[in-house]
Amino acid sequence: MGGMIARRLWPFLLAAALLCPMTMASAAARKGGDRKPEAKGKHDKHSGAKGKHDKHSAPKGKRDKRPQGKADRPGPDAAGDKGLHRKKPFIVYEHIHNRGRPDDLTRYGLVPIELCYNTKTKQGVLSSVKSKYDKTGGPVVFDIEKTNRADHNVSTQHLKNVAKWAREAAPKCKIGFYAVGPSNLTPLKRPIEKVVDAFFPSMYVHNVNRRMWGRTARKLVQQGHRHHKPVYLFLMPKFHGRKGKDIPQAFWSFQLRSAFRSGADGVVIWSSKKHKWSEKAGWWQATKRFMKDLKAGGQAKS
Repeated sequence: MGGMIARRLWPFLLAAALLCPMTMASAAARKGGDRKPEAKGKHDKHSGAKGKHDKHSAPKGKRDKRPQGKADRPGPDAAGDKGLHRKKPFIVYEHIHNRGRPDDLTRYGLVPIELCYNTKTKQGVLSSVKSKYDKTGGPVVFDIEKTNRADHNVSTQHLKNVAKWAREAAPKCKIGFYAVGPSNLTPLKRPIEKVVDAFFPSMYVHNVNRRMWGRTARKLVQQGHRHHKPVYLFLMPKFHGRKGKDIPQAFWSFQLRSAFRSGADGVVIWSSKKHKWSEKAGWWQATKRFMKDLKAGGQAKS
């Protein structure tokens, strides 16, 4: 009986034995030995392979190559804008006295401006203002940093006298004082709003804190415009008090473009004759790019 059952079942046993290895191989393949390849462009977010980029990466050719710092972070400023557009004109004055500088910077769109340091006497102001106004026909800025700080009234009266003498010398001349504005955000606070034609606050820097610089610039501009007077921010391409160290190109570009966006009427670029001119200087390259963008936006003054 047992032999007969075995003879009847042996074909089924043989088929099962043949199919078993194929079934095991198929199962192994499904476990991961033969996975489907991932679709092109759908890599893991941390993958560096070509395809979908991680949110912190930049497309090829557009990575910001500027020096990275805590306060000098990447932004669009260094790359430039395709034309800086606004209705109100933006003037870039220059009082650059670097040794070896080009004789004529007007071809880049910069406008010369005169500073007056001879302010101790009436005769000094009269002769100085007349010669400087005749030279450019533009504004004259008085730089009076050493005044009688102990007596506020004396300082204020002297500034008013200087403004009065300047108008006698050149009635049509627009005048202002370096770093003297209508608010306590400037080094000197004096009620001279009625005797000046424009404000020239100083925005020299000791560091590259963008947030603080931008906020201060906007407040100064707002304060000046409340008195219905134009505001021109004084900029220097060197750190203040760092023995002539250049401001990084990216931060200088940020200053120019932030001044434009702040609503300021322009800037005054000041530089001392103590420093040597360099055509390759980062700040100068950023300035030329800025002037080019101003021209593209119809803003550059020729």
